[in-house]
Amino acid sequence: MKKVFLISSSRYNGGGFWNHCLISLKNFLGKPVGKQNKILFIPYANADMDYVGYTDLIAKIFSEFGYEVVGMHNYASSISFLRDESICAVCVGGGNTWLLSNAREVTCVLPDIRDKVDNGEWKYISASAGTVMACNSVITTNDMCPINSIKNTQGFGIVPFQINPHFVPGALVDKHMGETREERIRQVILHNHEWQVVGLPESCWIEGYGKKYILRGSSEAVIFRKDGNNSIWLPGEPFDGTGML
Repeated sequence: MKKVFLISSSRYNGGGFWNHCLISLKNFLGKPVGKQNKILFIPYANADMDYVGYTDLIAKIFSEFGYEVVGMHNYASSISFLRDESICAVCVGGGNTWLLSNAREVTCVLPDIRDKVDNGEWKYISASAGTVMACNSVITTNDMCPINSIKNTQGFGIVPFQINPHFVPGALVDKHMGETREERIRQVILHNHEWQVVGLPESCWIEGYGKKYILRGSSEAVIFRKDGNNSIWLPGEPFDGTGML
């Protein structure tokens, strides 16, 4: 059964890295089974390209749960990790979504990772940019494009809806005259009629089990649809991804 844990923001309300969801993440992962105690970490959203430091940060978190973390950059080839039978989950870190989605190391294995998650062989854990990467497209990110050229807007296609992380309703500051996040999402849906976009606040994450998805955290999310047919998604409420509440 497919299992996903999609975090909106790595930090919330001034707290430490993933502090707001660590208990739920521990329960989601459970204890390692047999020799399957390794988590593959994809660090390529890190704009500073400090893949070693980023991996070390993530490794400290999962080591408390009894898991070893290995960065994708540590494997001898871009596909050798696919044969590592000790891997039980893939974790995709936050940062710049465009750098992540256009990293050669990621684009060449998009279908392979999707298949492993869809088949229940690997669990999928992510934050921010990594959460957007779980969708069919990455264009619902908040990130500006990096300097390098953009060739890929495709995500893993693991979840049947789009996500806008770090979602904030209304104007960010008083007298702000630019588009609100709601307006930006409306514009995306105007040109992608069949999309449903989840505005996911920083205090929230989504847990998915098979075709069932549950909102977790301390805020409500918004599900945006064509023609303003939107819904409020409350913590603890499930939906199946096709009807959505």
